Amino acid sequence: MKPDWISRHAWRIGAALAVAGALGYFAWLRIAGPSVEAARVVRRDIVQSVVASGRVVTPHRVEIAAQVTGTVVDVPVEKGDRVKAGQRLATLESKEALAAERQAVASLEIARRQLDQARARLGYMVVSAPVDGTLITRDADPGDVVSPGKLMMTLSPASGVELVLQIDERNLGRIRLDQPALASADAYPEQRFRAELSFISPGVDAQRGTVEVKLRVPEPPVYLKEDMTVSVDIQTDRRAATLALAADAVHEASNSSPWVLAVENGRAVRKPVRLGLRGERVVEVLDGLAEGALVVPVENARVRAGQKLRAHAREP
Repeated sequence: MKPDWISRHAWRIGAALAVAGALGYFAWLRIAGPSVEAARVVRRDIVQSVVASGRVVTPHRVEIAAQVTGTVVDVPVEKGDRVKAGQRLATLESKEALAAERQAVASLEIARRQLDQARARLGYMVVSAPVDGTLITRDADPGDVVSPGKLMMTLSPASGVELVLQIDERNLGRIRLDQPALASADAYPEQRFRAELSFISPGVDAQRGTVEVKLRVPEPPVYLKEDMTVSVDIQTDRRAATLALAADAVHEASNSSPWVLAVENGRAVRKPVRLGLRGERVVEVLDGLAEGALVVPVENARVRAGQKLRAHAREP
């Protein structure tokens, strides 16, 4: 081929080479599959938490009242006394309640429910302090007749600031007293402070499916004010240096058979996994994946099992 001919047709040659290169590139892409971002299984600490919202309460006083009608027979405390949670503050005449309990016991098989009511009523004959604190009023004396809701005493709690939350009843088995927590006021989301679980309600709100819990704040920040909205993470468990994967890479994570699309030999492979703790945006992998494995996020719905792909790792 003569040089002058090449020079005259250089642009045609260049165009042909460009087209050939492009065709080759797209053919390679077709063979190798699309490029996707994948989550990597890594070893790290995981903290599992129960997350809930609530409000700040600064209880200056707690009003104490009887829950049944009865005659006061004993009041072993005086105004100004310091009392402990659960301490007996007053006792009501219990002869009628005792008789009702005996009658219910005698017909237990046919009146098991009347029995529960009688025992509950008997329990109401002792009025106890709900929290530690100091009595600041006493409006009940032996011989007085009290009724449900009638004020008997007022207690100034020893604790300063509390956080009151409603948590989902499904989390009841994961919480226990004195668990540590981190909280933040919605007005100051970047400033987190410590709290501790101090109270778990014995009852469940049937309508909302929630349980009331309270947390004490050992060192409340100066900006914390009554009725502020707070977000709280109650630490329920912790695992050090365990295998972790981004939660958004697990399909059906809340079901009994979670699975992932792992990347193996340039293909997406469906694999069942067994999960452990669930932390903030990550989950613990107990079985099914090894450290360093790549997994396609759930949001990448265009990837199917068996499909070829080119994965690029991102950390959880």
